[in-house]
Amino acid sequence: MNIFKTTLRIVRAHLAAFLVYLALPVFMTAMFVGFSPAQGLDAYQNSEVVFAVFDRDQSVVSQGLIACLENGNNRVDLPDDRDSIRDSLFYMQTAYVLDIPAGFGARLLDPAGEPPVLGRQTAPDTMAPSALDGRIRRFVTFVERFRDLEPDAAPGTIVDKALQAAGTTGTVILESPPDSAMQNLPQPFRFLAYTMLNLSLLIIAQTVLSFRQRQIQERNFVSATPPVTINRRLLFSVLFVCFAAFFFNVLPVALLTGRTMLQASGLLLLLNTFCFALVSVSLGFLASAMFRQDSNLSSALQTILPLIMCFFSGIFVPLQFIPESVRRIASFMPTYWYNHSIIAMEESVALSPELTRLFMRNGAIQLSFAAVFFAAYFVLEFDRQKRRKIVAAYHS
Repeated sequence: MNIFKTTLRIVRAHLAAFLVYLALPVFMTAMFVGFSPAQGLDAYQNSEVVFAVFDRDQSVVSQGLIACLENGNNRVDLPDDRDSIRDSLFYMQTAYVLDIPAGFGARLLDPAGEPPVLGRQTAPDTMAPSALDGRIRRFVTFVERFRDLEPDAAPGTIVDKALQAAGTTGTVILESPPDSAMQNLPQPFRFLAYTMLNLSLLIIAQTVLSFRQRQIQERNFVSATPPVTINRRLLFSVLFVCFAAFFFNVLPVALLTGRTMLQASGLLLLLNTFCFALVSVSLGFLASAMFRQDSNLSSALQTILPLIMCFFSGIFVPLQFIPESVRRIASFMPTYWYNHSIIAMEESVALSPELTRLFMRNGAIQLSFAAVFFAAYFVLEFDRQKRRKIVAAYHS
């Protein structure tokens, strides 16, 4: 009997469930990576406030205020009548109209005088008032400060120093964050844990249970192929199908992210996923050894175990919403360490040596789980083979 072809037939019999689990990473990848919004920095441009000024003071101070507002903005001329001003503001031809009253400069330079009041009108639904009001307050504050520090200074000197102080600028650099696909890349990998657990339990449990049916075992018993060879071929056939499923799980992510997957962050996620694939396969073999004859228990385990492990480990619910006591329990599950690496990458701005070491540590923990599960499986299989030989010797 061709073990590999038989394994493929068993998988084909459960093809519907197989395709459902494979469709999950495709959907999650398309949602988080393929259709992520653009950053829009290319469309950014520095905007100027269009404003008009009616200077009824004509002093050095009022001219200094106008010069302060003209820096980086666009001043236009308007007729000095109510209808023209209202029309200009309504049709957004100007966003800000400033009225400097007579005596503004003298009152501002007089320490004992009352603070001057400026008149203004603004267009609706615009941020221009906030921008220009802040600049006006800044200029007035510096004039008052230099006036108090140098009482004997000329008005022109005070205004020049105020303009110099108010005109101090800084450089703002807008940098595009890491590629949006790279930012969202860890998201679909999180749900691969649930998919790989289900696929491994489905493939291994159904295949092993099929080969342990009484008719199949009797046929293998009279076969010329030794039982050890049959078991070895079955093991390698199941491993091949499981890792083929792992490949088809990761393939949608790789296709939708392109070269992003080949960056260091993408390779770390692939390594983390491969470690968990080994855990899933080892857990599937252990489950097949523990429930080798009961298909109902095997189906129940295949449904419940991935849900419990993924829920406790923060796959479906963010870890911050899970109680601390539950998280302590989850730390004894391999899914917790798989998800811990993904969360660390989501919270990191850039790849760092600390993040790489965390991935390596969590990967080693997952491999330790896989080693324990495989060891338990081989112990149970060795015990089963030993008891089978004893029974065969007794009946002979």
